[in-house]
Amino acid sequence: MNMRIQFDTLSYVEKLRSAGMPEAHAKASAEALSTALEQSTSTTLATKEDIGELKEMINELRRSTKEEISGVKNDVSSLRSDLIAVKAEVRAEFVQVRSDLKVMQWMTGTIESMLRFPAFPNLDTTLSEFLKTTYTHGTGQILPIRAPVYSMFCWDAVQLVIHDAFIFPRSRGGEQAKQAILAESNFTSIRELRAFLEEEDAVAWLANTFMGQMEKSWGHRTLRSFFVIEPGPGGFLRWWPGAWTGIGTPLKPNVLFTPVGKTTMRVNRYEETGSGIKAYEWCAELRANPTAEVPDAVACGMVYVFKRDDDGLPYSGHQSLVASADAVADTDVLQVVSFLDQHDDAEELINESDLCFVWLWERKFGTPKGAGGECLMAAIKDINSRFRKVRTVVVDVRPAQFKSWTDQIDPPAIELAKQEAIEAIHGRLHVLDLGKLVSGEMRCIINNHGSDPDEALAALARG
Repeated sequence: MNMRIQFDTLSYVEKLRSAGMPEAHAKASAEALSTALEQSTSTTLATKEDIGELKEMINELRRSTKEEISGVKNDVSSLRSDLIAVKAEVRAEFVQVRSDLKVMQWMTGTIESMLRFPAFPNLDTTLSEFLKTTYTHGTGQILPIRAPVYSMFCWDAVQLVIHDAFIFPRSRGGEQAKQAILAESNFTSIRELRAFLEEEDAVAWLANTFMGQMEKSWGHRTLRSFFVIEPGPGGFLRWWPGAWTGIGTPLKPNVLFTPVGKTTMRVNRYEETGSGIKAYEWCAELRANPTAEVPDAVACGMVYVFKRDDDGLPYSGHQSLVASADAVADTDVLQVVSFLDQHDDAEELINESDLCFVWLWERKFGTPKGAGGECLMAAIKDINSRFRKVRTVVVDVRPAQFKSWTDQIDPPAIELAKQEAIEAIHGRLHVLDLGKLVSGEMRCIINNHGSDPDEALAALARG
């Protein structure tokens, strides 16, 4: 009895190719199997011996297929090893780059300086366009910028994400979170799930997902948008309602009228620390519409009043001043330290004058120009009437619109914009002439560290 076995050669070839076998090997395997089937069914019904031989042939083909696929996997693994080696080489070049840099600061700043990336004058280019740009690798190869971005940002981010994802509190809530994760997976333990996610195939999938999500979410954004701060919901870059702490004993508020609107001035006295210096926090808010909830312009700062002897010299020096600034905020500490570090005659100024610091002054986005200056002048006039020995006004001229400051990774266009912004602030302050308002002088500082608690702690330790 003859029996024909229907064998779809084309389908079998496609399956082998999908599994990773080269096309030539896949066709040869399919033809061999087809021939074997024809020979085994061309005469009589297959015997047990025939079936045994056929099974052996099929097993041999399976072994061959597995070997081919294993070879492909080894090739892929070798390629990954090469990529990892390249990644390690590039990472060594970037050893000085801080781990917490923003993705676009890293991509357009560090790559530009370390990988011989061509100058990028057009910051209105989108992220999607930027990722198509090429750079010259140390080997001389010209590669798309997308490659190191994927390797050093997306791939490296996977381990951080996995690490954070498996941090559970030692509580009932933490245990419930574990069980909820396991309930949505096919794994019986968190350790087993984590081990699976740390396998190379899973890491590659996650890295590809990160890359895709980054391009989907940020691809339309311009490069400039990654270096500058947009105004918040209230229309300000730095000011927010909590900028005024309200800590301490409130003094009588004053209202001052300007050509732009009404300015309300509040002052609070901090508790004395025994240093011989009284610290005061002040905040001025200007409103064109007196009933408006959000001000149109603000100015905030501190005043330090020194206890003095009969000759007018302060009992306390710069160390006590730093300690007094630590009464509430790290920003105040770093403002004072910047003043002491950036002005050689700081001690002489302290001997002659109490100090007024301005750490923030800005107008709301959309408010007519000049409102911020009017608010600041009203504040200094009020301080002059309250604190007669303040004859030095110290103003932080660091522009608020830039995301990074001390990290030297910004492209040249942003660095130039920073310098232009500082010059513009200096020019505006020259017109305001705040020193004249206190019958003294004005000094400018740049607080490079903002409100960094680590820097403030280090400053306190130095005294």
